[in-house]
Amino acid sequence: MLFIKTVVNGFFTFIALIFATPYIILGRLCKKDKYYQVSLFISLFPFGIGNMMRRMFYKYTLKHMGHNVVFKFGSYCLYRNIEIGNNALIGIYNQLGECSIGDNALLGSHINIVSGKNQHVLNREQENAFYSQGVREKILIGKNVWIGNNAIIMANVGDNCIIGAGSVVTKEIPDNIVCAGNPAKKL
Repeated sequence: MLFIKTVVNGFFTFIALIFATPYIILGRLCKKDKYYQVSLFISLFPFGIGNMMRRMFYKYTLKHMGHNVVFKFGSYCLYRNIEIGNNALIGIYNQLGECSIGDNALLGSHINIVSGKNQHVLNREQENAFYSQGVREKILIGKNVWIGNNAIIMANVGDNCIIGAGSVVTKEIPDNIVCAGNPAKKL
């Protein structure tokens, strides 16, 4: 039984590699982040094959991706300098901005990790918000962190934290804290 499971898993891994290879090449050729949008397309492949394709794509295009990382359907990375530790589960429809995620992280669904609070700044003298220049910062998510569904993360989260569903993290969360709400507060 174990032999059959190994053969089937190897077959699907091979098929996923065949489908993922052109996207890996495109992702590595994109020198600027604004062209890294091929990650949006790869997020839409369904089922186990899609999970394997995303794992392979991000393994070869992100700055660092550990072992046993799962990207579920609809989840994608906006920038290539993202770092993800071992044993991470990225649930469905998550958007990861500039961030570093520690080991043993569990992200629910529909989570948005934005690249800081100042990535979009509107100058009163500007006529058009489209041309506003902000500053991106790397958000650090610690080890052993669970983030509930529909959370928005704009600041660092320490180790061993739980962020409740629907929370908006606007200030840094220290280690060993359970918090929830908008803005997120310690419970």
